[in-house]
Amino acid sequence: MKHNELMTLRETADLLRLRPGTVQKMCQAGTIPHIAVNRRTRLFDRRDIDAWLSGKKVKPRERLRR
Repeated sequence: MKHNELMTLRETADLLRLRPGTVQKMCQAGTIPHIAVNRRTRLFDRRDIDAWLSGKKVKPRERLRR
C-alpha cells in the first residue's frame, strides 16, 4: 500500500488491529482523523493515520532511584 492512499474503515481497522465498530466509534468521538464522505462512509488517509499513530507513542518512564 502506498502511503498516500485512502483506506476504508475495514482497511484502517485491520491496520490498527481493531474491530471496525471500534474505529467507527472513534470517528464518532472525533478521536481519529478521517474524511466523512456521508453519514455512513468514512475514509482514512494513510499519512494522517501514520502521523496520528506517531503522536500516540508513549515514552518509557525513567527508572526511579531508591
